[in-house]
Amino acid sequence: VRKPPQNALMTLSDDAAVPDKWRLPDVTVPARGFVLLWLDGNSAAGPLHAPFALSAGMTLSLSHDMNLIDRMTIPTLNPNQSYGRFIDWTGNERKFFHPTPGIPNTL
Repeated sequence: VRKPPQNALMTLSDDAAVPDKWRLPDVTVPARGFVLLWLDGNSAAGPLHAPFALSAGMTLSLSHDMNLIDRMTIPTLNPNQSYGRFIDWTGNERKFFHPTPGIPNTL
């Protein structure tokens, strides 16, 4: 497992004007691994909780050293639904009716 350079700044934001709104926590993710982040606005709950919450219509952006890497706009979701990519990093965004935190998205 390789860690990004010490000075790499990976951030998430719900505001395009502020791409570095939340610096991702310093965790090691193994190859083909996952980390579950909570975008719930409850940063007091721990380092994996963002200081903002997402809702339908909002756009989530991922940046590296202030350069946009990826973004997606969240649609309206029903309880127990998630939203992401069917096959990792292909741009194939969709709703999932059986969330699979910690493993690849499945139908």
